[in-house]
Amino acid sequence: TRNGGKTWQRQDTGLPEGQAWWTVKRQAMTNDARDPVGLYLGTTSGELWMSSNEGSRWNCIARHLPEIYAVEAALV
Repeated sequence: TRNGGKTWQRQDTGLPEGQAWWTVKRQAMTNDARDPVGLYLGTTSGELWMSSNEGSRWNCIARHLPEIYAVEAALV
């Protein structure tokens, strides 16, 4: 949403389609300080996903990790 929740737009291009919402916990999503903002989410199935265009397209950047319950982003 870009208008305080009045309307919503899907931002799931590239994410798995098969009930992926069950594997993402609230604390396992974060953003960085770049412009446009980068988004990151981890799953309890051990995958780390990243979007460099505000969620328009997602890419898996790591697999076969332990369950992920929290994600933090830092610019170095």
